[in-house]
Amino acid sequence: MMGSGQLACASCHGTDGRGGVHRMGMNQVMDAKHIRWAVLQGEFDLEKFRLAVVKGQDPDGTQLKSDMPR
Repeated sequence: MMGSGQLACASCHGTDGRGGVHRMGMNQVMDAKHIRWAVLQGEFDLEKFRLAVVKGQDPDGTQLKSDMPR
């Protein structure tokens, strides 16, 4: 966790950005997306990536799961 109490991307997606399935405590299972640019670039451009991180918006305009921090 970062000093502000917020999660860093690596907390879920891993230090290498490859994501994967892992436990987040209290029996919650997280399936974090692979977020390396080589994988995302077919689905995201820089603006769509910004909207995903800042507003939790998927490239198709729908909302990402609520466990994705904004």
